[in-house]
Amino acid sequence: LEVTVDKSFLEIVIAQKDRRQIPVEAEIQGTPASGYEIADISIVPSTIGVSGAKSILDAMVEVSTDAISVDEKRTSFSQKVPIYHESDLVSYNVTVTVTIQPITASRRFVDHTVYLYGVNPLLKASCEPERITFTVTGNQNQLEAFVPELHTVRINCSALTLSDLTKAD
Repeated sequence: LEVTVDKSFLEIVIAQKDRRQIPVEAEIQGTPASGYEIADISIVPSTIGVSGAKSILDAMVEVSTDAISVDEKRTSFSQKVPIYHESDLVSYNVTVTVTIQPITASRRFVDHTVYLYGVNPLLKASCEPERITFTVTGNQNQLEAFVPELHTVRINCSALTLSDLTKAD
């Protein structure tokens, strides 16, 4: 084994050594499936101990994970991910949990007839107002697919008796 050096001098940089806890940030790429959103991202551990030249550590605000894809995801998941670093000599893994949930939306339905059913044949029933407007809140994908039926707004009158009506007077 023969080693040769082309330079006649060697430059040595001496720096003060330091150690810090640096926050870890998850690098998220992509978009969840239509109607879903990222509700939360947690990283364990959320900080890592880094040691090195003080001047370099002073410039470090955070470290990032390698990219984590959420493309077309509909469910939450956990994944062990390495910390991204330019050097192959640095190796550290964290566990990232991405919570994915359906998007909640609201949809307004205007001027729907109120349907009374189960009315005692000895009684005559009516409703004031006869038509109402209502808002439904829920899973965006389900709301987009929801089509109100003729009797979407119903009131069950089967438990009403003649004695209930005489008490109201």
